[in-house]
Amino acid sequence: MKRELYSLRNEEFAYFAHLVAEKLTELERPYLIVGGTAVQAYTLEGLCKSNNATVVELDNDRNRRFQDVLRATDDLDLALKFPKDMEDSKKANVIFSFLEGIRGEHLSPNHIIEYRFDRSGHQRPRFSITVDEQQGESVALNISRRPQDLKGLPIEFYDYFIDEGVTLDIPYNSDFLLKLRVPRIEHVIAAKVSHFREKDAADLMSLAKASRLRGELDLGEIEKILLPVYERRYDRFRHLVEEDIPYNPVS
Repeated sequence: MKRELYSLRNEEFAYFAHLVAEKLTELERPYLIVGGTAVQAYTLEGLCKSNNATVVELDNDRNRRFQDVLRATDDLDLALKFPKDMEDSKKANVIFSFLEGIRGEHLSPNHIIEYRFDRSGHQRPRFSITVDEQQGESVALNISRRPQDLKGLPIEFYDYFIDEGVTLDIPYNSDFLLKLRVPRIEHVIAAKVSHFREKDAADLMSLAKASRLRGELDLGEIEKILLPVYERRYDRFRHLVEEDIPYNPVS
């Protein structure tokens, strides 16, 4: 049974995401953090900008309930891009290399955090988390590495989404700037609309609010990806969030 344990408000999970991004950047491997964590990242970026505050400052506000706006998770979804002619064994070596960079003790701004393998492998490894020698929970890393891993949309969008990705700067506290590469917000929305499960509907509401805080949303880009195949779901999305999305497409 899937447990909902972490969001980017939790330092041990935010630092885990930071390490994933840092190690892949060092290896010069194109990547995106996708799924629910990307939704969290857009939500936090928007809140921090609109309130001119860090995540910790917002979290300390007694009038704010992060659990109402951040859907927690126990995994982080990751998409990697490799050359088409690269052998699977070489892809696995790259993945194992960056996983080894995550494993071990790390000094975050406020804690000593240790990540240890609960389950190894190059597709869905799981790390147990210890914070200041106190045993915490565990988090899985779901790794996609080929276009066929894109579900619900044509596989040619896999590389396109990675190539068009953006880096979000999220001020966690005064000492820690969380920099995560995620899909364009339009691409996250398109992926969510193509599935439209209950959790996707909640994420779409969060993304619509984030797009309003950012002041931009290219509806033409979303329509290019979804129409005509997902026209009914796209119309449902527009109806669901009609008060939150800006109606002037960028293109």
